Amino acid sequence: MYTQRGTNSIAVRLGMGDGTFPNVATYASGGTTPVELALADFNNDNKLDVAVANLNGGGVGILLGNGNGTFQAAKMIAAATPHGLAVGDVNGDGKMDVLVSNQVSAVNVFIGDGAGGLTAANPATIPVGSVPYDLALGDLNNDGKLDVVATNFNDKTLSIRLGNGNGTFSNTSTLNTNAGPIGVLISDLNADKNLDIVVVNQTAGNASIFLGDGTGVFGNPSTLNLGSGPRQVWVADMNRDGLLDLTFSNSSSSNVGVYLGNGQGSFTGATGATLFGVGSTPFGVTAGDLNGDGNRDLVVADSGSSTLSVLLATELCK
Repeated sequence: MYTQRGTNSIAVRLGMGDGTFPNVATYASGGTTPVELALADFNNDNKLDVAVANLNGGGVGILLGNGNGTFQAAKMIAAATPHGLAVGDVNGDGKMDVLVSNQVSAVNVFIGDGAGGLTAANPATIPVGSVPYDLALGDLNNDGKLDVVATNFNDKTLSIRLGNGNGTFSNTSTLNTNAGPIGVLISDLNADKNLDIVVVNQTAGNASIFLGDGTGVFGNPSTLNLGSGPRQVWVADMNRDGLLDLTFSNSSSSNVGVYLGNGQGSFTGATGATLFGVGSTPFGVTAGDLNGDGNRDLVVADSGSSTLSVLLATELCK
């Protein structure tokens, strides 16, 4: 599933189990310029639904799933210039909630009712830095409550807001990236059972890696060179050694790369990434076993050429 900005829609391609996705179905996003989406069960019927952020009008669309790969028409939630999108249960009621960055200086919080509806939390916004792009949720201080991080492009910072478990956030802190941060990912990179943060710095062509101590505190970052115009990162065990590796997309050079992890929160050196050519202006990248062979494959959304690039493990390991 991916967004189609030019046609204000999302596209769904169901896999055949052999790494191919021949058929496509499209659904109106409910607004203008859909930029990000997330899957979750918003109405507790054990079927995946989709939330999509429409940057230039319409707010956030919720498309309820029918359980067979098809979706109902979008129901809209008012939100100004939404871009980053994160989904999780932030108030501990067992129902999925939605957070969106508003491209000004705040994150909007919407609380789910378990029937597919969402209403603004009280307070409705979380203050962050200037021009927040991407969001990620995770329990950064090991208290069982979801916290949120936001990349602030203009401020060159990362905002961390610790969750109170009731849909509100406090205990703010800010990390400096010293470059225009755009993408963000939360994962345990060094297997210490504490979550860490990877931030994509588009203007500097690198990533900042912040290792967490499990209390919501992060040390000075290490830096990993990515390439020209990096947009997003993803982590997965690409070589089946039990350690997380890092994949990334470079929008300006139309390639994706893979860094192998050492299990200690760092990756192979600046010249150690393996690069693969894809379509024009790749944005999103993710990994999964697309053909059932037990190996991780890559899927890349190529914004400039309006295509998907599928890289099977057989190609990645050549």
